[in-house]
Amino acid sequence: NPIQLFDPLEHALSAAFGVDRGVEAAAEAMAYGWRHWDRIAAFTNPAGYLYRVGHNHALKQARHPIRLPRPADNIVDHRQI
Repeated sequence: NPIQLFDPLEHALSAAFGVDRGVEAAAEAMAYGWRHWDRIAAFTNPAGYLYRVGHNHALKQARHPIRLPRPADNIVDHRQI
């Protein structure tokens, strides 16, 4: 069952990439693991495989970070109205 792998996977990826990126990478790896568990369960080291899935995701995010648009300069701060 892949749910048993989540905490150790999250800790390992957070140690490698920082908490924010590690948690996201672990979540992506677990989502992949759930979709493909029938195949991954037969692997010699399913936890290691999912670690690599998360690792690759974190590296991809580091190379191609999501860039949010800059806020417009003319946004009204409604707290000051």
